[in-house]
Amino acid sequence: APGSVYALTLLPDGSTLVGGDFYFADSFPRRNLLKLGSDGVLESSWAPATDGPVFALALDPTAPAVYARGLFSRANSSPRLTLAKFATGGTGTLGAMR
Repeated sequence: APGSVYALTLLPDGSTLVGGDFYFADSFPRRNLLKLGSDGVLESSWAPATDGPVFALALDPTAPAVYARGLFSRANSSPRLTLAKFATGGTGTLGAMR
C-alpha cells in the first residue's frame, strides 16, 4: 500500500530528508524516514527507522543531525518515545538526546 509523507527538511548540501508513514521507497525497505540526494535519487546508505510514523523534522543547528518527532516508541531498535535524533550523514546513526 502507498504511504504518506508528513515532513520534509532541506539540508545545506541540497539533499532532502523525508518523514512519514511508509515501509518502502524505490524498492528499498524504509521505515518512516528516507533521504533523497540533491538529484532526487534515494540515498540507499541512509537508513534510520522508527516503529511508527514521523510527523515533523527539525535540523540541529549545532551538529549534522535531525530531530524526528512522531508516534513511535523505538528508533533504530532503541527506546525513544516520540522524539529521536539521527545523524544526517552516513547511515543515519541514532544520536544521544541532550
